[in-house]
Amino acid sequence: MPPLSEQEMNAHLAEESRKYRNEFNTNLALTEIYKYAKRYRNQREIYIKKKNV
Repeated sequence: MPPLSEQEMNAHLAEESRKYRNEFNTNLALTEIYKYAKRYRNQREIYIKKKNV
């Protein structure tokens, strides 16, 4: 099987992306929530401590 050109690969990936554009990606959403929670962990802890005083 001959290798795909960059143009062919881009066309294939664009087509695959269009097929699934209306589907919700749960794993990606959870990953983004986790990254957000991790990024703001310290601020959340400080806020909670201030509220409990």
